[in-house]
Amino acid sequence: MYSPRSSYEFLVFGFCIGIWSLLVLSCQNNAPNHLSGRAAQFRMELQANCSAATPEQAFEQFKAYTLKQRIQYQNIAFDPTSQKITIDLIEETMDGKTLTLEDIRALLTAKREVTIVPATYLSDKAMLDFADSLLVNTDVGRYLQFVATDDYGYQLSMIGAAAKDSTAFVDAILQENGTEDFVFVWGNGQELERYGMQDQFIGLFAYSKRAGRITNQHLLEASLDFNSFGGNGEPLTLLKFDEKGTEQFARMTTQAAHNNQKAILIIVDGTVVSAPRVMSPITGGMSSITAQSKEEAEEMSNILEYRLGGCDWQIVQQSVL
Repeated sequence: MYSPRSSYEFLVFGFCIGIWSLLVLSCQNNAPNHLSGRAAQFRMELQANCSAATPEQAFEQFKAYTLKQRIQYQNIAFDPTSQKITIDLIEETMDGKTLTLEDIRALLTAKREVTIVPATYLSDKAMLDFADSLLVNTDVGRYLQFVATDDYGYQLSMIGAAAKDSTAFVDAILQENGTEDFVFVWGNGQELERYGMQDQFIGLFAYSKRAGRITNQHLLEASLDFNSFGGNGEPLTLLKFDEKGTEQFARMTTQAAHNNQKAILIIVDGTVVSAPRVMSPITGGMSSITAQSKEEAEEMSNILEYRLGGCDWQIVQQSVL
């Protein structure tokens, strides 16, 4: 258990996060999004802007994303010359939810940023100094409980936890007393789910501004596999990177593995959605992450499948049929 150097006491939770991560389900590009007997209400023409994926890959990712979002359409076509998609949409989802034109626009043009970066721990000297300073000079202790280890001495990848209705106060204190060294990122609550605290509390993570990072433009593939070693058959997420991403991920995981097998953070739209611990260097351009639940896997699948290759979608034309 960690003992702080200041006169203030770090509050250490009696729990251990361990490895928590999400499973990405494989794309189901061939599943139909067609509702027999219903006429389409909207037609949209979209243009893909991709930093890594080809237009053909982007089209397949787009179809997979519409399926995940339960969006129904009667017709969809890809023009390889103009590299545009034309889709005739039905205003009702497969779940029976009615969608307005603005709802559909928001779903189809969602921009999600994925960042993979090494986690900074509370025990790291620079972070420890910063946390001590905050506790001495501010009232952050009223809202944020710093966490270093669990009852078994296991180092946690998050630096603290706060009540969900207190995050704004913590953000204000961090902004006013900020540091040029770190970026602070909240989790999504799932980091506390195994302790039954996810409804009230949320974890705070940090990473160095100088740390190397990988963005979604270097992530080429996310697919489902199962661990056949030992016959346990646990689901795995397989991530495949491009050449630059492979080099960056090799450096990142080598450093993390050699530094007491520390965690990396997978951040989507400014929220930590996974913090897997790195057991050994990963140098081959592919990584496997163990899933904890099907629900978490489906959520991660929705996020990553639409952002592979760094694709953004722009609606260039729309009409009501």
